[in-house]
Amino acid sequence: IIAGLLSVLVTLQLTTSTVQAEDSSSSFSACLLTMDDNHYLAEWLAYHYHVMPLRKLIITVDPRSETSPDEILKRWSNKIEIVRWTDADFIETTHY
Repeated sequence: IIAGLLSVLVTLQLTTSTVQAEDSSSSFSACLLTMDDNHYLAEWLAYHYHVMPLRKLIITVDPRSETSPDEILKRWSNKIEIVRWTDADFIETTHY
């Protein structure tokens, strides 16, 4: 893994996915939190798509991030099932 790309790697699993590798029923899924790592993201996606094979990605961007990975993710959306989470998807909104 390229140092600094992943702020947090939440979960990895080998799974059978609805987006199948052309010659295999096994695929790789990842969930990641990123912050201003767009300069590594395209390479990371290409490597993991071809080597692992990454077929499902859940990604969230740190709210302090100054850049958005949307353009890079859009290029891969026809090959990888990409789900973009916001804070509301995994942080409770109740006030303490």
